Amino acid sequence: MLAMEGHEVRTAYDGVGALQIAEEFHPEVGLLDIGMPKLDGYETARRLRRRPGGESVLLVAQTGWDQDDDKQRDQTGWIRPSSREAARPGRAQSVAEPDTRV
Repeated sequence: MLAMEGHEVRTAYDGVGALQIAEEFHPEVGLLDIGMPKLDGYETARRLRRRPGGESVLLVAQTGWDQDDDKQRDQTGWIRPSSREAARPGRAQSVAEPDTRV
């Protein structure tokens, strides 16, 4: 959806791949699945935040998980909309716009 709206998009299928892409791409927004293989979304977010410029990346937790302990464990400073809410048409666009917060 974001690419169709004119945003430049990169896709990774695990946390290690996401970090590799971020090395070259320097994203403004990161949609991270908490349950990614190889390196989960929590650790991927922590490592992104420690990189130069990483503190300014808008991170959005995208997951099917909705357990209380997942919410308590989340200390990465990212937006955490529900999966259904974030997947609504137009929702991804509002998250990608710099002055819009969920």
